[in-house]
Amino acid sequence: MSHPALSRLGVLLAGIPADRVAEVARTAEQLGYGSLWAPEDYPERPAAVMAAFAIAATTRIRVATGVASLTTRHPIVVAMEAAALAEAAPGRTAVGVGLGLPGTLRALGCLPASPLTAVRERALAVRDLLAGGIVTLDDPSARLDAVSLAHPPAIVPPLVLGGLGPRMLSLAGEIGDGVIVSSLGTTEYLRAAAARVSTAAAARGRVRPRITAFAWYQLGDDDAKGRAALRQNVAGALGFVGPGPLTDADGWSDELRWLIAGSKPLVDALPERWVDEMVVAGTAATCADRIARRLATGADEVVLCPMGDDPVRQLERTAAEVAALL
Repeated sequence: MSHPALSRLGVLLAGIPADRVAEVARTAEQLGYGSLWAPEDYPERPAAVMAAFAIAATTRIRVATGVASLTTRHPIVVAMEAAALAEAAPGRTAVGVGLGLPGTLRALGCLPASPLTAVRERALAVRDLLAGGIVTLDDPSARLDAVSLAHPPAIVPPLVLGGLGPRMLSLAGEIGDGVIVSSLGTTEYLRAAAARVSTAAAARGRVRPRITAFAWYQLGDDDAKGRAALRQNVAGALGFVGPGPLTDADGWSDELRWLIAGSKPLVDALPERWVDEMVVAGTAATCADRIARRLATGADEVVLCPMGDDPVRQLERTAAEVAALL
């Protein structure tokens, strides 16, 4: 019998080879995890395809995409993919969408002039299409002229928005059925994000959407080794996105600017406490503490992204060693 705490933990399929998704998905379901999430980072594996593999291998666990960019594909395509997934697994899918990383979108020529407006209009178009509506959207890059889905799902999946900055988080609170918080979000960032989402939802007379916090994860037998295993990942991500919302919440942005401009590689200069706060890594007790802090700070669910060569073993150890400590 699975531990009840596992129902508030999900599994992020980032970095999982396509031919291992079924194995990971079945393991997560059998152990009692609450959800599976198929992300989409460019030029990695496509979210809808990975989610389809997970659905085909399971019967009960919730399966979601997130975050699929609304700027790299037309809203009708996003809605078609989401509808097909919902048709295959009625009542246990969700469609996670958002902008995507601006740096990546610039390289692809897909960054809109007004990102917030583009996400709002296209997300609402996807929602209306999934609900069986006839949708018109006056967007030069994503036009819809009285378009509807041929096969809208019988059970409309929740629309979950990924947001990083304050305005995108507010938008998620205004229109989302759920919100995805970045995998590098510290507890202070999560606290601020949850407050912003709550305020935006309340202003519209809505119940606060469910908050899902992603987290890079490395369960091991030593805290220092666990952090060291993810140090390069954190440095690479911070070097790419630069100072901003992720580091503003903890007051780290000025220091990050100084470190990036310095002579030392960021991976060597990165303060240990940043890695400690931004990931869930170390012994079972430490991982349980980091997860519990995220749940207490505003997350309704923590989705773990197991890093390393053996994600199945990490999920098994988490079920056996971490869940009981939550």
